[in-house]
Amino acid sequence: MKKIVFVFFIFFLSAGAYSQTTKMDSLLSKQPAKKVKTYLSAAVGASLPVSDFALKDINNPGSGFASLGYNINASLAWLFKKGWGISLLYRYQSNDLDKVALAQQYNTKYPSVKFDIVSTPWKVNAFMLGSYNSFPISESKDTYFDCKVMLGVVRSTSFGMTLTGKQGSGSATVTSPTASANAFGYCLGLGIHHQIARELFVGFNVDYFQTTVNYGEVAITASNGATTPNTLSQKIGTVNLSLSIICRVD
Repeated sequence: MKKIVFVFFIFFLSAGAYSQTTKMDSLLSKQPAKKVKTYLSAAVGASLPVSDFALKDINNPGSGFASLGYNINASLAWLFKKGWGISLLYRYQSNDLDKVALAQQYNTKYPSVKFDIVSTPWKVNAFMLGSYNSFPISESKDTYFDCKVMLGVVRSTSFGMTLTGKQGSGSATVTSPTASANAFGYCLGLGIHHQIARELFVGFNVDYFQTTVNYGEVAITASNGATTPNTLSQKIGTVNLSLSIICRVD
């Protein structure tokens, strides 16, 4: 009889322990998995002007005479369930004025005058917000395809230029100062990134950036003291190629 009571007592304890363990496992299994992944990235690369920004024609007021430049950007991204997320982005790009092409245009128009140009570059600072999505494209889930659509505020500074024309022993100089203005812009991008360590990735990105900036009135001054007002507006479009380092920070 004592053995029977002892067996039932052991069974009762085991059943209770199993029940408590089962309840604990059930509670733990119902805890929501962490769905938000936070990534910090930095990228640097080339900035290729396109469309009006790359156009080189002094008879076309939309010509930007921009040449190959560089871009730098940093972003913070939050990815939610199934790779859909949002990103906050800061980007900077600088594109020099194509002084050689511009001087050649003036030399063609005024063949008896030799022109020389000193200039500063086009500059763009942008703060952007938008969608950022990333999906695995390998079975091991260590390589991802990325896409983004960003909108934001742009602060741009136009080129500054000093144009000197020499004819015989005489010369004249015309100066166009820089101007800054705000505008809205957008950025569309595609990329791929690969995991190289537990929380570290390297990537390659291609994006298209566009904005139109109205700089307002710029006073062009000649060496003889004459001043001519000029209204400056520029459509800026670039294709940007960059390499990135991405780190998961949550």
